[in-house]
Amino acid sequence: MKKVFILVTIMAFSPLALAKRDGQKGKHGEMKVLKQLDLSDEQKEKIKALREGKKDKMKSLREKAKSDREAFQAAMESDSSKSQLKSLRSKMIKSKQAVRDHQFNSMLEVREVLNPEQRKKFRELKSEMRGKRRGRFEEE
Repeated sequence: MKKVFILVTIMAFSPLALAKRDGQKGKHGEMKVLKQLDLSDEQKEKIKALREGKKDKMKSLREKAKSDREAFQAAMESDSSKSQLKSLRSKMIKSKQAVRDHQFNSMLEVREVLNPEQRKKFRELKSEMRGKRRGRFEEE
C-alpha cells in the first residue's frame, strides 16, 4: 500500500516539478534573449513597465498555486476521500493553469513591443535555447 501511495504521489507531482523547473529557467532565459535583441531605450522601458505591472499579480497567482499544491499533498497524506482528492487536484491544476495563462498573456504584451525583425530573432533564440535544454536532458 505504501509503495502505491509513493508511486501515485510521484506521478501526480512530476509534471508540476518539471513545469516549475522550466518556468524558473524560462524566466532567466527570456531575459537573456531580450538582451540579445538590440532593444531601443523606449522598448526597454515599455517591457520593464509591463513586467513591473504584472509582478504582483504573478506573485499572488504563484502563491495560490503553491497553497493549492500543498493542500493537495496534505490531503494525499491524510485519509481524504477520493472525491476530496479529485476536487483538490482539480483546484491545483486550475491554479497552475492560471499562472501559465498569466505568463502567456505577459509574453504576448512583450511581443507587441518588438518589431518584426526582433520577433523573428526572438523565436530563433528561444528555439535554440530549447534545443540546448533538450540536449542537456538527453545527456543525463
